[in-house]
Amino acid sequence: MDRKSRASGFPVPTGTVPVMTTTLPAPGRFSTPAPTRPALPPVPPAAPAVCPVERWALRSAAHDLAAALTGVAFDEPCRPERQRALLVFSAGVLRGVRGLAEAPGLPAACDAVEAATPLFASDISAGAPRLAGAWTLVADLLAGAAGEPHEHEDLAQCERRFRAAAGTAGFVVPWFLDACSPRERVELVRTAPRRVRLALRLAEDGWLALRDAVRGV
Repeated sequence: MDRKSRASGFPVPTGTVPVMTTTLPAPGRFSTPAPTRPALPPVPPAAPAVCPVERWALRSAAHDLAAALTGVAFDEPCRPERQRALLVFSAGVLRGVRGLAEAPGLPAACDAVEAATPLFASDISAGAPRLAGAWTLVADLLAGAAGEPHEHEDLAQCERRFRAAAGTAGFVVPWFLDACSPRERVELVRTAPRRVRLALRLAEDGWLALRDAVRGV
């Protein structure tokens, strides 16, 4: 027993002592993958700007409704046929405004029109002031909305968008045409498909009668 054994009281084995070693993994083998940025959803294309014809159609219709209902609120005659015309026209214009126009406060104004409509449908005297006020607000907001320039070659596309937004009411096509300048009207009739020209021919008399009824003519 050597001196180290005698000092510790335990025998120390002689020869080669195995050494414990730790094998490190190769760099990158078990490393945490770098975080990846999630793919962003595709940005939807911007909606086409409302053209001057569409804007004028909406503004003039909202003004007609505001003026007509204000007159009714001040006891202007409103027989049942005029009341029906006002309700039909109001519903179509409201759909067009909601589908096409953008202006601060406009959704709330449209909600006010929608809320006031049932009262006017059931009681002309009680409902006309509220509905007139709502349409006056819509007309004011549309008058202040910014506009975009218009290219004549896009007029047929604008008419399709206007018709889709305002719904399938029979007066939509002649309403749009009525907002066109003479040059735009000729251009649209020249480029529009046959069904649009047919809709115009069949519905124009009805549109004129509806507009006159709304205005109390």
